[in-house]
Amino acid sequence: MVTESVPDGATQITFRNMESSQSLEAEIHRQVASLARYHRRIVDCSVLVETHHHQQRKAMFHVRITLRVPGEEVVVSRDSQEAQRNENPYVAVHDAFRTMHRHLEEAARRHRHSQRAREDVSGHIE
Repeated sequence: MVTESVPDGATQITFRNMESSQSLEAEIHRQVASLARYHRRIVDCSVLVETHHHQQRKAMFHVRITLRVPGEEVVVSRDSQEAQRNENPYVAVHDAFRTMHRHLEEAARRHRHSQRAREDVSGHIE
């Protein structure tokens, strides 16, 4: 059985224009660890959580995830355009990681497809 994990120290979390939160950090670490189900070779992950104050004085959260895997860097940025969803930092983080999961699932699907194509080609050359 392969243990799926992210290397120790591979996750960098930055809070900008807001206080850091241990519980939000714990949630981000949990979400990063769950990404290992989609890609077992995560090199590192950088997560930026920042807040912008808009005219109504409501804090809107922006989350940017930069994930590096061998040969590729995947960036997801969730902005405050979905105003009501991003008033809560946990919801904004969840939405950003859900998008990253979809990107990694698609990348894994492409990788499997290209691997099968190479195997088919190599199997026909004799």
